[in-house]
Amino acid sequence: MKTTTHSLHHTVRPAEESQYLVHPLRAALGFVAVALLLLLPLRSASTETESQALDLDPREPIGLNTEQEALWELTLDHARRLGLQNSLTLKRSELSPRIQAASKTVAEAQFDWILSADTRYTRGKDRSFGERNHTQSWDNTLSIVRSFPTGTHVSSSLFYDKFERELTTGGQGVSDRAGLSIRVEQNLLRGLGLGPNLFSIELAELGLQLEESRFSQQKLELLFAIDQAYWNLVFAHEDLGVTANSFALAREDLAITRSRRASGFATEIEVIAAEVRLAQKEQEMIERQRFVRDRSDELLELIAPQRLIELLQDAQRQIIVPIGYDTSVPPAAHDLDVREALSEALTSREELHQAGLQVDMAELTARQREHELRPELNAVAGFTFGGAGTNTGDAFESWGRTDTVNWFLGLEFNVPLNNRAARGRHEEAQLQRRQSDLDEQLTLVQVITDVLAAIREIRTTRQALETAVVAERLAERQVEARTKMLAVGTATRFELDSDREDLDIARRNRRQAEVTLRIALSRLELAKGTIGQER
Repeated sequence: MKTTTHSLHHTVRPAEESQYLVHPLRAALGFVAVALLLLLPLRSASTETESQALDLDPREPIGLNTEQEALWELTLDHARRLGLQNSLTLKRSELSPRIQAASKTVAEAQFDWILSADTRYTRGKDRSFGERNHTQSWDNTLSIVRSFPTGTHVSSSLFYDKFERELTTGGQGVSDRAGLSIRVEQNLLRGLGLGPNLFSIELAELGLQLEESRFSQQKLELLFAIDQAYWNLVFAHEDLGVTANSFALAREDLAITRSRRASGFATEIEVIAAEVRLAQKEQEMIERQRFVRDRSDELLELIAPQRLIELLQDAQRQIIVPIGYDTSVPPAAHDLDVREALSEALTSREELHQAGLQVDMAELTARQREHELRPELNAVAGFTFGGAGTNTGDAFESWGRTDTVNWFLGLEFNVPLNNRAARGRHEEAQLQRRQSDLDEQLTLVQVITDVLAAIREIRTTRQALETAVVAERLAERQVEARTKMLAVGTATRFELDSDREDLDIARRNRRQAEVTLRIALSRLELAKGTIGQER
């Protein structure tokens, strides 16, 4: 297993072979030419493709890790933990279940006791027996009301009224009334039973489970986004390392060509060509370093957005450096059981759980709308007892007398003649119920497709990685052979530069395949709904 600790201080390679360069026109000089070449200040020959590193900092062209930038070494596990703690998107999504829990509390509050008080003063004039009289009254009521899940509604009121009449002929009439009334109402058709009355609570409970499931799904999606951003950053650093090596070779080639020019073994055009190659590699370095910064910012946005906000206060910019990552092919890339993966997905995917909850909500709503097709028929009963007198004392003393007790029984009936609103809501609920069934099937198909596509991507990427490894090995051998040919004058500098470019491409392809395979493995875990559980 290959575990890599990486930073922006890349190890770079010089020329894979010695730079003993012999001009074809001087090959006939034989040993004399060889002796002259040995006197040049060139590096000694080497048959190894991987030679000792030059003392070169690949950040020189634009100066990474300046005073305004700080390196932040980070493992994948640490990045995941930071993302779960700091993600602004996740913090926002975390509020949705709490909002839905508050909605459930509102639904449950329909069965709470309600206390109300009313006091009123009234003054007016009326004509009785041809006389204009002045009247005034004080009405006071204290009531308590509650509805029960059985469709029963109970209300009780304590009242005290005082009425005064001032006659124009003189004199005053006073009447006080005090008592207690109780009223009971029972739904007999619409609203009868626990189901219709608990509908809003059950719907809110399903909504709470749905929001919790969506929150869990967002955490899984965040973990995958972090994995993807992390491995893209790994490739950016690895790619920067490949470019840094090419930059080092180009700089060394320029130094060698200038030395040969000073000794008369190279022309001015060869020096210019070497300078052009170095300028091109420097431009590539600038692009690769920008690529590192971009990928670092993408990961920062997911795991530590506050550090980006702090840049507004001229804080030091963070450049994330992946460490401790493993780019070797894990056993999971070989042991792919389609049936097992599908079984895990059917058990763990939050989308399937959400689709099931939406079916339950649609079914519950359809039943409620069917119940609402019934007309309203309510039985009511109640009684009032109290007393009346010319003053408050007389009014309360007369409580309980037979002639001051009243009771009543009755029925209340109410139905819209066409009932179109209820029938329309019922039809809408039935269609939404069928729609939710189809959505559940579509979700199931999508889950299966996601798993199969993820497994197929892993297999394809693994094969591409095996091919890239072989291609890199062959490219290294070709550069080694071309360097030997150049040393004896049977190859040109252009051919060696072309082979080196091919080697750089092969190295990038191999690193890209390694990163793509890691992302594909994370995508499979996301497709199974188990990402974050494999560690």
